[in-house]
Amino acid sequence: MLKQTIKLSTAIVAGLALTACGSGSNDTTANQDPQGFWRGTTNTSGYDLASVVLENGDYYSLYAKDGIVVGANYGKLSVTGNTYTGTLEDIYVPNNQTNSGTISGTFVPKSTLQGVSVYNDSKVGGFTTTYRNSYDTPATLSAIVGVYSGPIYRSAATATLTIDQNGLVNGTTISPSESPLPKCIITGNVVPRASGKNVYDLTLAWSDNPDPNAPKCCRPGSTICATDTPKAGIAVVDSTYLYTAWINAAKTSGFLWRGAKQ
Repeated sequence: MLKQTIKLSTAIVAGLALTACGSGSNDTTANQDPQGFWRGTTNTSGYDLASVVLENGDYYSLYAKDGIVVGANYGKLSVTGNTYTGTLEDIYVPNNQTNSGTISGTFVPKSTLQGVSVYNDSKVGGFTTTYRNSYDTPATLSAIVGVYSGPIYRSAATATLTIDQNGLVNGTTISPSESPLPKCIITGNVVPRASGKNVYDLTLAWSDNPDPNAPKCCRPGSTICATDTPKAGIAVVDSTYLYTAWINAAKTSGFLWRGAKQ
């Protein structure tokens, strides 16, 4: 994947829950904690970045152009002091391409995080991000209730999600170039993550609109529609935006999206 140089500069940051270093030893520097929600840009291609570092060492990062998310990085890092290294998996939405690699960099907790990603096709990309204080506000269902809408990278399509006070999610995708009728029907739920931070566990399932006049969402070979149980991801609320990082079981596509609260 990532045969395009512009995209290859998009690696995003993430992190790992820290583990204490050198207790009772001669080590004088404890591992720092890069956990948080980070926003920034790539150094050359100018993609907007939105990354979340989870308490369990997982991370998800979205990169966007003109408000439309075009891909995601995800993986797991190891931390030594204020530096990190780790794995990198990438999904590029326009071509449903995937790639792998590594990332590394430095950070100042709750301040700045920067680094470089190296892909398996030898392309390299750099990035710089800053910490968002919204991460420190505990997630609640009341805080995420609302209607969110935003573009998705498919035929000028728009996705709309409604989240109620019980965390139930209902949504649709509509592509004017195909039909004014909803194409995909989205159902699921959100639950505040046990970390006590501003992160939600997000579970979604996709299905066809039952209207026979609507275009199909779950075509043969579809990689996004659920064929057994709903798949899980995460969601973050920052200001008036909802960010979702939901990756399908095959890890080839997903609902990588930013929606504005209506």
